[in-house]
Amino acid sequence: MDYQKSAHAVYLCTYHVVIVTKYRKKCISNEMGDFMKEHCAYLLNRQGGSLISAETDSDHMHLLMELPPSVAPAGMVKILKTQLSKECHTRFSEHLSQYLYGDKTPLWSSSYFLATTGSTVMEKVKDYINSQRTDDHKRKYEKTGKYSKKKSRS
Repeated sequence: MDYQKSAHAVYLCTYHVVIVTKYRKKCISNEMGDFMKEHCAYLLNRQGGSLISAETDSDHMHLLMELPPSVAPAGMVKILKTQLSKECHTRFSEHLSQYLYGDKTPLWSSSYFLATTGSTVMEKVKDYINSQRTDDHKRKYEKTGKYSKKKSRS
């Protein structure tokens, strides 16, 4: 993954998300799963993010997504769950009626899994942070006093 840029930030914020169906009902068909992956990509793009990878099983969905730092991951998960539930109830109502009672029953459980991911190994980041006080990482310049206030002559 490449670092993303905005007007004031360079970032790489990636998240692994798992959402499960209400009562772990095995109601996600292959056709429905394909639609959900496409719709997630669309919803993430609208928020300035992107879908890196996604896969569904009969009762859950895994997402690997990238978001800008201005978008709260928990808020994005809420948007995804709400919009997917609405669209799936609209497009796959006959199929879902076999598993869920009524068209207002949420498709997703209220809980979810969310973990940050990164492009480097945690130990490398720790080592980098711990090495900041070594001689190798000292600043390239020393205070010279070049811009200090001149003493006034009395």
